[in-house]
Amino acid sequence: MATPIVHAGLAMIAVSTPFYWQRQFSLSKYGASLAAAALLACLPDFDLLVSLLCTGDIRTWHFGISHSYLFALVTALVCRSWLPYDKCWWVFGLVASHVLIDSLTGAELGWHSAVEIHPWWPLPVGALQAPVTLFYGVYHGNWLAPYNMQVVSGDLLAFALPAASVVAVVLVEKLSARVYRQGG
Repeated sequence: MATPIVHAGLAMIAVSTPFYWQRQFSLSKYGASLAAAALLACLPDFDLLVSLLCTGDIRTWHFGISHSYLFALVTALVCRSWLPYDKCWWVFGLVASHVLIDSLTGAELGWHSAVEIHPWWPLPVGALQAPVTLFYGVYHGNWLAPYNMQVVSGDLLAFALPAASVVAVVLVEKLSARVYRQGG
């Protein structure tokens, strides 16, 4: 499974990019949207917590119904009760992105078999296993294993560092515009 850093990072990039290129991005204005995007993109992995609480094993229900497009659709329909119709497609896309990212996750990058998932559950299609791996996955047994720490540190470098630099650029642009308006 890809780390929450990958899921949240890609979701926040997807949500913020249109606003940034239109020069309408404001962290104070869209911060809640970014947090919601990160949460929705990580939502399917809450099955780890449910599995742990109900069975004592973190892997019991992982990669089950929560890692299907049906789960993404049901989540979007539930959100329809308080969100406008066009925002529900974002909800579907963010939750479904988790399924896509996990289907491209494995122990080695490149043309290696990825993790098996069941994106079309409950249809009897069988497991999907992509022929290419684009993201490193963590092992569920020992979270503090050296391999997992290496994956997490790599994800932090790949996503947190660029995200921090984008925030810094936005803040510098806002500050320089304010200084320019004040005439000094």
